[in-house]
Amino acid sequence: MVRSAGPQSAADWARALVEASAPAHAAIAASQRRAVAWALKDLCYAAWSSEPQRAAKAADALRALSQLGDDGAAHPSKAEIEALADWTAGIACVTRGHLADAVAAFDRAHDAFALLGHADHAAATQVPRIMALSLLGQYDEAIACADRAQRAFVALGDRHAAAKVSLNLGSMFVHRGDYAQAVRHSRQAAVLFARVGDHERSIGADINMANALTSLGDFDEALRVFARAEMRAAAHAFPVLQAGVEDAVAFLRLARGQYGEALAGFEGARRRYEQLDMVQEAAVAEKQLADTYLELRLLPEALALLDTALARFRTLDRPDEQAWTLAQRGRVLALLGRTEAAEAFVQGADLFAAQGNAAGESTVLLARAEL
Repeated sequence: MVRSAGPQSAADWARALVEASAPAHAAIAASQRRAVAWALKDLCYAAWSSEPQRAAKAADALRALSQLGDDGAAHPSKAEIEALADWTAGIACVTRGHLADAVAAFDRAHDAFALLGHADHAAATQVPRIMALSLLGQYDEAIACADRAQRAFVALGDRHAAAKVSLNLGSMFVHRGDYAQAVRHSRQAAVLFARVGDHERSIGADINMANALTSLGDFDEALRVFARAEMRAAAHAFPVLQAGVEDAVAFLRLARGQYGEALAGFEGARRRYEQLDMVQEAAVAEKQLADTYLELRLLPEALALLDTALARFRTLDRPDEQAWTLAQRGRVLALLGRTEAAEAFVQGADLFAAQGNAAGESTVLLARAEL
């Protein structure tokens, strides 16, 4: 059969498929599909923190490639391409806030690579799985997953991959409220990534570390690390990381009582996240705007934003953010003299308890005592 003209290299094919400038997937020779699939996976990862929409397009293109027939001949790479499609589908689900679906996709990819005898790729699928489990509030499983992945990477001699696990652990400990552990893991990851020239992940680790320092009350050191992260993110053109810095610095300003700066920062971050189509991050920024309105005692405005954010977190399967939002909602309702406050506190405390988040439970108890 005569093939239509098209890109020649696997990387060119991957870019063309994502940009929809290529002819049909079927124009790719069966012998070249494996290389194109790996190129799509690499493109998906490269776009994750800079162009989430492009990462999702790469995953969709890889899924379409995996569903092609065998072109009348045996296609030994089909199972590997399907595993890659599940791996990138998990990344796309994370960018879209579908976290339970992401975990399931990573599990399918892991099992497929293990069956093929590719221990290195099987372990690599578990790194983003740690993040998804953490965002779902399944911290014990996330820690167990991280432990298995790190042992696998150490056995394989892959220190770069082991650093990725440290990065996800740092992020997870921030969500869990164990800030000292978060600083330790994040600092370790930042140094390791910088040594191998992985600027994107090194900057992400710096942001995690600064978030943890903020929660520990070490504001000056947190601002120093944030400034370094913002400068590096701008220099390397990572808009998602720039939005993360703006968001995190606004939270620090709120903690310091600098409400005008906090409001401007959260609103700026929310706009950036919406432009990048990052739904869950935009919802978090919206919730933080509500926190600022609460501190200013603009209670009706705070309640409206909290209700909107709570609905989004439920849709996105974010029990950790649901719990914090419910705690704040209880405070607002109590200040408004409404009886629904008690139920909001109970729901928030139950979610914190289910996640093993002692800091969150204590926050609810303190809020009830204050009011």
